[in-house]
Amino acid sequence: MMRLFLALLAIVLLLSPLWVAALILDSSPRVIETTSLGIDDVENARKLLRENDPRRLVDGERKEVVLREREVNLVLSYLLPEGATSQVVLGPGLLVVAASSEVPASFLGSYLNVEAAFAVDHDLVEPIFISAGSLSLPGWLARTAFALGGGVLQMAVPEYNSVLESVESVSADEGMLSVTYQWRAELLRQLKSRRRNWILPAELRERVLAYYVVLAEHSRTMQPGTSLVHLIRPLFETAIIRSESGGDARLENRALILALGMAIQRMNPNRIVPEGSNPVVRIPYLPVTLRGRHDLAQHFVVSAAIAAGGGVKLADVVGVFKELSDSQGGTGFSFPDLLADRAGVVFTETATGRSARQFQRRLAVATDESTFMPSIDRLPEGLREYEFRRRYRDIDTRIYARIKDEVERRIDNLALYR
Repeated sequence: MMRLFLALLAIVLLLSPLWVAALILDSSPRVIETTSLGIDDVENARKLLRENDPRRLVDGERKEVVLREREVNLVLSYLLPEGATSQVVLGPGLLVVAASSEVPASFLGSYLNVEAAFAVDHDLVEPIFISAGSLSLPGWLARTAFALGGGVLQMAVPEYNSVLESVESVSADEGMLSVTYQWRAELLRQLKSRRRNWILPAELRERVLAYYVVLAEHSRTMQPGTSLVHLIRPLFETAIIRSESGGDARLENRALILALGMAIQRMNPNRIVPEGSNPVVRIPYLPVTLRGRHDLAQHFVVSAAIAAGGGVKLADVVGVFKELSDSQGGTGFSFPDLLADRAGVVFTETATGRSARQFQRRLAVATDESTFMPSIDRLPEGLREYEFRRRYRDIDTRIYARIKDEVERRIDNLALYR
């Protein structure tokens, strides 16, 4: 009987993960579309950023942020990882979040669909229910899971408690979410330090500095107007050597891109130099061009660096936001700029993907920037907002999509990205 009991217990323990997976995995996503950035959203975001600019806030100052349902969905859609979609619905005292995410395909399903409802009442945010697939947690169990999740966050992120303490009240109404918080300058310092460690963990810092030194050596003899390809080649020659000496090719490529981003944005590398180490000679200016233009080189490199440090979705939205913002008072909306932004993102995706070593070999012998940057011929640029609206109305219309598809087609046509 004991043997039988132990055998049955072993079977239950072995099958329970499969049983749970069968309950929570689905064959299709429940949330398909997410909110996309539009022209009006850019002005609203700029206004919100101006009103809550940390440089203008006084320590201890109280501020209220009111977000529309659309704005909450926008923020969440760009915070989620690749392959995930979400939808938020706001009602009187109620917040409902639904999300779908791709998981490795299996016979049990390839999507995780989660839904949660929260009661929102000033200083109280309490789960009503949480479900995953066909598995649903009742209110008491959802509250327990929520509390346990909060405890894990407190241990993993020291600033979590400080963030909670700075939020004084949260309220929800029909299509609106209001958050009142007390500004704390010390919290900003903590978050900046956390962000720096997140973007540049210890395993990357030494690598970034190594590539920055290579950049500094080659930048000394560069003439203004030098093509970016003349910096790319020696960097990837170094990456091959470091990878063959036991380095992870994907990490090496990521560090290379981050170093290039630091240099073109004139950031001080000594901020990441370990204490007690010799300072690194700072690059005052990187006079590189792409398609004969310095601005395109900046767009390409900065987008690549954002993708390397913060992810592809963040890099894409920053590029679109910048162009829409330029249409409202800058140099105007530019599809060549958008092409450079997107090419930089795909550059990072490919460099840090499965073919990282092959990518290194191709770039180490590159002699022409068309290896990684498509032609910008006949792409509209310099469009002010009224002209952009007249031609394309917004970025979710078919006519805009045709130009965007042309941008993607030009990138896809490059052998490097195939």
